[in-house]
This record gives sequence, C-alpha cells and structure tokens, in this order.
Amino acid sequence: MRGIVFDIDDTLYCRQDMLVQAAENVLGVKIPDWREFIRIFYEKSDVNMAQLESGEVSTRDTNGWRYNETFRLLGLPYKPQDGGLAADAYLELQSHMFISDRLAAVLTNWPLILRSNSLSLPQENQSTNGTRWICWA
Repeated sequence: MRGIVFDIDDTLYCRQDMLVQAAENVLGVKIPDWREFIRIFYEKSDVNMAQLESGEVSTRDTNGWRYNETFRLLGLPYKPQDGGLAADAYLELQSHMFISDRLAAVLTNWPLILRSNSLSLPQENQSTNGTRWICWA
C-alpha cells in the first residue's frame, strides 16, 4: 500500500455542526431542530448534482440554493442572498477544521490525501504534532 485516500466530509469529521452553525451565523437565529435542518439540506443534495458535476453551476450556487430551500421549508426568516452567505460561512468554518493528533498519529506512517468537494485548491495542513496532510477537491 502506498497511501490512504479519504473523502473527509462526514468521514474524518462530521460537517453537520458546521452546516448548522453557518446558517445560524448568517440568519442570526437559532435553528430549532438541527436534525430536521440537516435532513432537508442533505435531501436537496441530489437535485442539482448533475448540473454541478457538468460545471453548469458552482458548488457555492448549489449549496446556496440548498440553504435557501432548507430555510424556506423550515419557515426561517431569510433573504435571497442568505444561502450564498451561509455557503461562504460554511467554507470559512471548514477552513479551520483539523484532524486530532491522535488520528494523525495513527496515520503517521502513510502518505495521506484528504478529498473534499468543498475545497477548490490543494491546502496543506499540519497537526499540532507536526504531521502534515493535504486536502484536495
């Protein structure tokens, strides 16, 4: 084996908290039922997948639409631009995530490439113990 490749979203970290936190930060309200929020948000994932994969729409546009549809279905107060702002807020939160030193120690002996659909450029990261890994979309 030469290395290990992970799709990091909901594999090495759970993104649900960040998705909800991004929405709450943009709307300025507490999401009353985060499980229902996530259920709807994930349900909307497949709607634009073909357009996203073909390049017809951007990840930001798709996620912005998913946020706005989720806001609408939950009866949350939002403006049309809030979905895109929540998508941006999620990426900002995601850019500050890290894998634990304990997990990094387990993976120390392997080249590690982490893949995320949300990252558009390779991002080199380092855990507090010095283990390095690369995120690539």
